[in-house]
Amino acid sequence: MWRDPLDLRLWAETVDDDDDESLARASVEVIIEKCLDYEVEQRSEISMSDWDRKYLSHDQVVYATVDAHCAFLIGRNSRLWKLQIQEV
Repeated sequence: MWRDPLDLRLWAETVDDDDDESLARASVEVIIEKCLDYEVEQRSEISMSDWDRKYLSHDQVVYATVDAHCAFLIGRNSRLWKLQIQEV
């Protein structure tokens, strides 16, 4: 990677100023629904499962794929590569 990943929760909060609901603490499902108008279900038993196993379950692979693809779509649709990240 040529720079650190962007935390979509922090970016999504800045674009949702007209809404009373803060996205900084929102679930991935809420951010995806607000930004892409998709409804996804990411079950907690999968997110909390053993991701260190040598072979992931089918549900874990689907979970990771949906998460990564939606993050890509949000970044692409919002042209987030142009976002200026301030150095701390």
